[in-house]
Amino acid sequence: MNTKYLTGVFLLCAAGPALAQQERPTLTLEDAIRIAHERNPSYRRAMMQVNGSEAQVMSAWGQFLPTLNADLNWNGSRNTVFTGTDDFGGTLVQNQSRTITSSNVSQRVSTSLTLFDGLRNVNDLRAAKSGVVSADAWVAIEELRVDAEVSNAFYAALVAERRIEVEERLLGAARDNLDTQQRRFRIGASDRADVLGAEIDLARAEVALERAISDANKQRLVVLQRIGVLGEIVDFAPVGELPDVFEPSAFSVDEIVTIALQLHPSMAQSEANLMQAQRQSSSAKGARWPTISANGGFARSFSENGYAAFFDVNPQNRGFNFGLGVSIPILNNFSTSQAIAQAKVNEANAEETLWENRVSVEQSVRSALIDLQTAHQEYVTQTRATDLARRRLEISQEQFRAGALTFINLQTIINSLSQEERSLVNAHLTFLQAVVNLEQRVGQPIPRPE
Repeated sequence: MNTKYLTGVFLLCAAGPALAQQERPTLTLEDAIRIAHERNPSYRRAMMQVNGSEAQVMSAWGQFLPTLNADLNWNGSRNTVFTGTDDFGGTLVQNQSRTITSSNVSQRVSTSLTLFDGLRNVNDLRAAKSGVVSADAWVAIEELRVDAEVSNAFYAALVAERRIEVEERLLGAARDNLDTQQRRFRIGASDRADVLGAEIDLARAEVALERAISDANKQRLVVLQRIGVLGEIVDFAPVGELPDVFEPSAFSVDEIVTIALQLHPSMAQSEANLMQAQRQSSSAKGARWPTISANGGFARSFSENGYAAFFDVNPQNRGFNFGLGVSIPILNNFSTSQAIAQAKVNEANAEETLWENRVSVEQSVRSALIDLQTAHQEYVTQTRATDLARRRLEISQEQFRAGALTFINLQTIINSLSQEERSLVNAHLTFLQAVVNLEQRVGQPIPRPE
């Protein structure tokens, strides 16, 4: 089965055994990122944190609403006594016991509403809303991190496939070289040592190909682990082309830093955390103000000798009450002062964290730009070195055919070109990963130069 989009396939645990017997499913980078947003555990945890923050906002809104309680009680009692009281309240002791049974029913609905609490409910609501903003920013941060991890792993998987192609090409060249040396040996143009050297090079090429295949298999497992489906499926075929290398020198470092400081979600998170700490500090100060509340209630009850009232669902005695209360905090063992002091410390820490994060974002962006420029220069240098090595091999082959170069020297040049080609593939991957890391630190894709 060769599918273009694997979202449904990756989400089916039972699909693994079936896919193992058929052609490997394909996966693009876009598919991998989309699946990671659904299955990556750390990203899902961040999403759950948003749900918790939204619940806190709902709870804060509830502080503006009245409380409403309903109480229903049915009671019965049975007492056996030997004592009583006379007309003057004295105690009488009787020789014969007396059993008294009684029952009562009561029903009550009560409500209470806080009219003023030093604006604590207002500040708690604002703090909860800032918590939602912080949680949303954390989701954005996790999304950037997950996208970067998936992209780096996927590019590495594509490069691993390209390494296999390089090693297969080198293996083919080693076989052709061995065949050439065997023919030359049969006509006396080369000796046995040259043939043995070609056989050694062929064995090394075979080992290098096996190593490249193993590395590709492991790198695909890394991709599956990053998107959160390893165990449900164990193999796939990465589809896509490696993005081209571009010249990063046209970037304005200051402009990119400014964009990062304005748009990176970590900055929004730090600002939201500071706002939340400020609101919590204001809420703590509100505890010094009086609390004004209104209350009211309606009740029905009835009592009767015997147990008849126990089954009464409509008692006839009725009453209504209402009131207005003012609670003035005078002395509470300095707990309010301690809460205010702690809230101020949290606010000061949030301010320092905001500044620290600002410096960290700028430093990380500037460092990532340096890494990108270095990776580009390494790729350019490695491209030139590979081209020179190819040209050198062409000249050496002509010299070898003319008898001006020994086979051992020619093989050294071939091995040198092989290493240069491997290094070129690695340099391409290093550049792409530098781009991904820069975009993660900026918080959005960076514009490609024309």
